[in-house]
Formats: sequence, C-alpha cells, structure tokens
Amino acid sequence: MSHDPISLDPRSASLSKDLSLAYALYEGLLRDNAGELVNGIAEKYTVSQDGTTYLFFLKQVQWSNGDEITAYDFEESIKQIYQKEVVCSSSTLPLMIKNAQEVMNHQLPIDSLGIRAIDNHTLEIILEKPQSCFLNTVAHPVFFPVHKTLRDYYTTGKSITLPITNGPFIISNYQPQNQLILKKNPLYHDRDNVSLNTIVFQIVPDSYTATQMLQKDLIDWIGSPWSSPISKEDQMHISEEKFHSYPVLGTMALICNLNTSPLYNLALRRALSYAIDKASLLQFINNCEVAESFLPCNLSRYNDYPKLTTEERRKKAQFYFKEAEKTLSSKQISELSIIYPLESGALNAIIQEIQQQIKNVLGIHINIQGMEYHCFVEKRNRGDFSLATGKWMADYPQPSSFLAILGNLKQDQPTQSLTKWDNPEYNNLLCKLYFSRGDENDQRNAEHLIAEDLPIIPLYHFKYSYAINPKINNLYESALGYIDIKRLEIVRE
Repeated sequence: MSHDPISLDPRSASLSKDLSLAYALYEGLLRDNAGELVNGIAEKYTVSQDGTTYLFFLKQVQWSNGDEITAYDFEESIKQIYQKEVVCSSSTLPLMIKNAQEVMNHQLPIDSLGIRAIDNHTLEIILEKPQSCFLNTVAHPVFFPVHKTLRDYYTTGKSITLPITNGPFIISNYQPQNQLILKKNPLYHDRDNVSLNTIVFQIVPDSYTATQMLQKDLIDWIGSPWSSPISKEDQMHISEEKFHSYPVLGTMALICNLNTSPLYNLALRRALSYAIDKASLLQFINNCEVAESFLPCNLSRYNDYPKLTTEERRKKAQFYFKEAEKTLSSKQISELSIIYPLESGALNAIIQEIQQQIKNVLGIHINIQGMEYHCFVEKRNRGDFSLATGKWMADYPQPSSFLAILGNLKQDQPTQSLTKWDNPEYNNLLCKLYFSRGDENDQRNAEHLIAEDLPIIPLYHFKYSYAINPKINNLYESALGYIDIKRLEIVRE
C-alpha cells in the first residue's frame, strides 16, 4: 500500500484499496463471486410480486469475536447512514430504500425507513420502486453490517482498537504508516474456501522504492488497487510475467460547481472543456483512455461527440470564452481554481498540465490547490470550490450507477449532486432509467444533456495495473475497481 486506509468502516470505503479491504474483512447479505451474485450472510431471500419488498433469511453465523450476527446488526448499521452518524461512500445507493430521502432530510422519522429486522434471522427491506440492480447493492460494502462496538463508536465516542469483522479475514495487527496484517478468520462461515492464513501489507509511499522491493522479492504485489496504477516509468523495470492490467468502470473528471461564480456560465464551461487536450494527459498515466462521455465506454450509449483537431478545439474554446466574457467580469474569471487530492505524482502533473493548457489557449491563469485527501473531500462536499477533481467507480455494473451521480431522483427535494446541476429533463430521464422503465434511447438523451450542459468535464477512463508475484493466483479483478482476495492462493513448487 502507498498510504494507510482512509477508512476501515466498509460503509465509508470509497477508494479502491479501502473497498478491497472491505471485501476481505466483511461480508454482506450477498457476495460477488467472480461476477456472480451468491449468498453471503443470507441463506436465502424472497421478493414480492411487485418487486419492492425483499425478505432476507440469515444463516446462523458469527462475528470474529464469537457474537452472533443478527438481522438487527444489518438494520442498525444501515440506519446509521440515514441518521448521518457515519459518512457513506455513495450518494445514490441509499436512495433506493423507501422513504430514504425524507429520512435523510429529517422530514420523516428513522422508523419510517424501509428496513427492519423482523427477528434475529429475518431482515425486511422495502424499496421506493422496483430496482433491477438492488441485489448488486446489497453485495456492496455500503450495506455491510458492522459490529456493535463500531456502531457505538459513532454514537458514544467509545474508542475501539481493531474492528470486529465477519468476512474472510480479520486484522491481527495494524501499525499506521508501517504495516497492516490480516489473518484468516477462523469463525468465517466459508473459511474452507479461504486459502491464505496471513497477508501482510507493507505501507510504502514511494513507488520507486516499492518497485525495487518487488524486484528483490521483498514484497509480492505493487500497484492497483492498493496504490496508484503502475506508472509508465516503473513498468519499464517490471517483467511481462509480473505485469497485469485490466479495465474498470471508472472515470476521472473535473466537477463544475454550478452554484458558484463563474461556472454557472455555460459558455465558460464549454471553453474550458475545449481548451483541455485530454490525449496529452495520458502521458502521465498508464493504460488509460480519453473520455468524451462521463460513462465508461462499455456503459455509454452516446457517441455523437465532434471529432475535432487540436486547432479546431482551440478555436472552439476561444469562441466560447469570448461569449463568456460578455457576461462575466475579469474578476469573476480570475476566481477560477481547481482543488485536488495529493494522492499521486501523476495526478499532480495532470492538474499542472491542465492549468498550463488553459493558460495557453484562453490566456487565463487558474489557481490549483492540492491538499490531503480528508481535507479535499470535506472542502468538496461543502461546495467550497469552483472546479474539483472527481474519480468515480461504478457501484454496480449498470449505466444508472453513473447517471445518478449527476441527477436528482427526488425532484421535490434539493439536488444532492456535487455539481448542483438540476435539469428537470435529465431528472425525468434518470428516474425512468433508475427505476427500470427506461430504454437505450432514454439513456442516449440523458448522456446528450450531460454533453450539452457540461456539469462535469470528463478527462479519462481508467485501466488498473499492478505487478504481482507469478506464484500468486486465483484472484478476482472486479470491473468495479476492487480486487477480491478471498480465494487467493500461492502456488507451492
């Protein structure tokens, strides 16, 4: 790992390394087993005829300390998200449950939320409307249970040392900025399918040092998802036998805050979008693709983007900038800035390149401000920015996972989107798609509106890359950006 985990609470896990740890330490009602949904803590489930009410019947299983896992653990863990006692990694997944938005806005009491434990081994979840992706959702860490000791930490402040978990592994030792050690969970219900007894994560911030350690067989794995993807420079020192890359459903973009001056101005957003030479950004990262659509290529259904030369893009950018100057003062334009997290040298280089491109094409200086990840997220969530980087991975493998990020599923409520974009036509299309009534034409129209209004400027789509000891096999590379290490094996000679 390049850095310590941001969160060991699965409900707050957003970075790929934290998600991968969540799947190693915890388990939900269902589990993604190499692309196939299988029962996890649930023994079985039923669905009502109208597709809105699910009953999950739990196995008789234990937490890693021997406590029984009950339906009340699920109910209380999930309700903490809606009471905002814990920061949730997804802004859209929780909205599937009945009365979710009203509870989160304090318009209804928590008991009106569509989730309840009927008894120790039966959990009922009621949805707002039928959802084709709902079962994928309950396999996501947002809806994993956490032990009472962790739940109490948020309500009483009572400190805990290492979390009690219910997944394939437990944390046996954690020394921040040094190492994190996982041990096989002897009480995990599917322990016979967990091969490794111990996994040691060394925390090595410098990628060159990590590459050298791999070459000397001091570590077995570098790169995604535990740290940034392998850079082009580091790949030169890695044998083909060890190097791997795989596509993920992920997009890097610039978020435009439409609530602030001057980015409420559409012409300025278009000028900035045309001024950025996205292809040139790929020199700083490995195995990625230019993004025209916010949606990754294999989810997108819209490709009506103009094919322009660099010079044509420059002229378009300058045309729209002149249009923007008709209604914006130079002082307003000078307030433009980009905030981003200091998570890798590559991202820092990309933001500097964007800054220089905009200066070259539009003749304006944009301030850039890198900061620690926690500070970045807090500032971005407050809306205290004009432009901010956004790195999204799909929560489930359907277009609505991305489309919902920009829209408003509850049109009588304030938008929750970081962009503050609130387009009624888009929201109507989103609701049709999100609640399984839309078609490909609706999706194309929704993507067209994103391309026209530009609440977000897509930059590139991800591919993850890593280098690994060839003796390690049986790992699952998820298109959602995490790696499942439950069945990891080491081939013995």
